[in-house]
Amino acid sequence: LVTKKPKVAKHASINFSVGSFETYRTTLDLGGAVDTAGKVLYRLNVGYENSRTFRDVNQRKSILLAPSFTFRPVDGTQLDVDLTYDNFDGYLDRGLGIRGNDFYGQPRSFNVNQPTDFLKTNFLTMAARLSQRLSSHMSLHVHYMKSIYTEKLNEFRTLNTFADAPANTVMNMRFQSKQARDYTDNVVSYLRYSVQGRYIQHEIAIGADYARYAGDADN
Repeated sequence: LVTKKPKVAKHASINFSVGSFETYRTTLDLGGAVDTAGKVLYRLNVGYENSRTFRDVNQRKSILLAPSFTFRPVDGTQLDVDLTYDNFDGYLDRGLGIRGNDFYGQPRSFNVNQPTDFLKTNFLTMAARLSQRLSSHMSLHVHYMKSIYTEKLNEFRTLNTFADAPANTVMNMRFQSKQARDYTDNVVSYLRYSVQGRYIQHEIAIGADYARYAGDADN
């Protein structure tokens, strides 16, 4: 996950775009330094998109909020904090089925989604990174990230029993309902030793990675 980092120079931009299939998109990007010394920086990215897409019963809406902050209290110390919130409200499109062993047997708009289907997801990520210079050659880096993913899904999907037409032209379906919340914790920490020679630069890094994934007990 790569986020847009804060910059010292103040900036602000807003964009609007429209496209086919009733697609609308708006984005906002602003940030800069909070203080005159440039020790506290911020950046805010916001995105909104709404589209019917070229597929039947497949409207989708997404919202993204991504604030980030950088703190540099003294020379050699930097703390970055990022938050990302991603909300999706639409359908789970599993693609185009093959009919009668003909890849082009269905129009590209054909979709087995039903109007009562939905896919609603929330993805929240919180990350913090500390970079500390210990000496002219050595630095410490510690990164922690926590993610919380929530999903609610209702969908009709095929059993693929209609694929041998004309022997069988009935599209048998099955229904699936899902509610889940998952948690991910990740820690990366390492020491970096760097020596810049006349012709060769030496880099030594030693550290540890830790990751933990768990689903909610009520999934």
